[in-house]
Amino acid sequence: MLRPAPPMSNAERQRKFRASHPGYNRKYSGHSTRAQRRRATQQIIELQRKCEAHVQLVLRSTICKPLPLLLPAPVVTIELPAMTTLEKINAIAAVSLSRAA
Repeated sequence: MLRPAPPMSNAERQRKFRASHPGYNRKYSGHSTRAQRRRATQQIIELQRKCEAHVQLVLRSTICKPLPLLLPAPVVTIELPAMTTLEKINAIAAVSLSRAA
């Protein structure tokens, strides 16, 4: 025949149950905290590797590209009538005057 259980609080009853069943909650609550930390650490390490690889790729692509020479544009003389051609006009007029004389 069953004996009646002695009166105890809910916290005491749970403490007693946990003491007699040590792995019960872990079995049903998913993965352990240690496994979660391990997975998070692995993810961080993987992200760091990807970032380092990306940085190396960017550095390699910028170093290997030849940089354009940043020289000034070539000087182009603009021929404006009566400004830049004044000397030429005077020279032509002097030649034509000397031929006429």
